[in-house]
Amino acid sequence: MGLTEALVRINSVVDSPGEAEITKFLAEYLRTRLPAESAAQVQTVVVKKDNPCQALLAYLPAPVKTRRTLVLLGHTDTVGIGPYKELAELAFDSPNLKERLAGHED
Repeated sequence: MGLTEALVRINSVVDSPGEAEITKFLAEYLRTRLPAESAAQVQTVVVKKDNPCQALLAYLPAPVKTRRTLVLLGHTDTVGIGPYKELAELAFDSPNLKERLAGHED
């Protein structure tokens, strides 16, 4: 299973326990794949809100001396699965959802 499929399998709907699960997954993914000699740093930070979750921070220094910095910012929570209607049980199962959609008519 590739990274995208693994991420889709995590129910990370906003304000659900999956928000923390996906952050833990990504932190571990990065920690095990970034080369040790790169001096990379991976950490999580608690985000204070009604339903606390965690943000993921990763720092990878440039392999050469530079004054430039590249910052990438994204989010991992998703909207609810209500629009999937009768296909909701497949919302986190891309291969089976794709197969079902191929034969699904409105």
